[in-house]
Amino acid sequence: MLFTLYHGKQACHRFVEGGRDPDNQLVIDRINEATRRLLPRLNDTFVHRFMRICTQNNSLTMPREVQQIEAVAIDNQPKRIFGQMYEFLENGPGWLCTGRYAAEKNLEDQGSGYPTFFDLPVAETALRLIAFSTELSDASCSLTLRGRLHNGEEVTTGGTPGETLAINRWQAGVEGQFAAFDSFEYSTSVFREVSSIVKPVTSGYISLYGYRPSDHQMWFLGKYHPDETHPGYRRYKLIGASVPDTHGSDDDYDTYGQTVVCLVKLGYVPLKHDTDVLLIQDLEALKLAVMSIRDENANNEDLSAARLGKAISLLNASQRDQRNPDMPINVRCPDEHSFGDEANII
Repeated sequence: MLFTLYHGKQACHRFVEGGRDPDNQLVIDRINEATRRLLPRLNDTFVHRFMRICTQNNSLTMPREVQQIEAVAIDNQPKRIFGQMYEFLENGPGWLCTGRYAAEKNLEDQGSGYPTFFDLPVAETALRLIAFSTELSDASCSLTLRGRLHNGEEVTTGGTPGETLAINRWQAGVEGQFAAFDSFEYSTSVFREVSSIVKPVTSGYISLYGYRPSDHQMWFLGKYHPDETHPGYRRYKLIGASVPDTHGSDDDYDTYGQTVVCLVKLGYVPLKHDTDVLLIQDLEALKLAVMSIRDENANNEDLSAARLGKAISLLNASQRDQRNPDMPINVRCPDEHSFGDEANII
């Protein structure tokens, strides 16, 4: 059985300050805060998912609910995930060695906090930004964007950093359909990069594009969940994903689409709706964490720490109870006559 926010509210509302009604916003806030505190200590099946990702041009941007990739297979082979410093090691891939000179395909972690799925294309120097929704009510909303111009200066409006961008509605609410660009609003500034986005809660998903007014060409940048307000995502770079150019030149290398299978760890996303699934599936541990927050706010630090420690103990016991005891170890040796050439030796 999967427990949802509804179950969490029923289990925890009596232990929030004042014994609040289950639907009181403070109860939801306390459950979200308890989740944030417990999540780094949780490592069980409810925070891991398998994902199959198709990527072009070597870039993988994780969905908002994914904290990180923990294991990866590329071309049906287990591969490594390197940290950000790998780019700057002498034997790392380097910006000049991500193509045919890379020894093999791997992933490089590029960190968190990217507000778009993809960057604006480097070759384009005169792109505006334009946003769309399928919902009519979103046409009265706007995004607040911060970023930089092509010369590196920060985008400003009347001396204030950033620009407000109106959200347009797709024609008749059909995504991808429009009659004429003349009726749409786009950014006044020419953006070279987007550094942050502030978005209101909307009725529909918001799509953001780079836009060239001269010929109406568009480049997809990101698509945002109705509940998102400050989008920021984790990115990875696919190393060594180049193949020989199919147009006849031996010197040119083009990237092609890759399919990557990942084991990902889910991150914190605020719970809002009764049907939202709890990441902390142990209701007793969640209740104790909520009580710990109540005690902390009452300046009872010792009792707060004791209850949080008990919640962590319950989570650890739950993890041990669900863990598969069979843990094979992959062993590979270069000598084909070696016994170690056989996989999964225990």
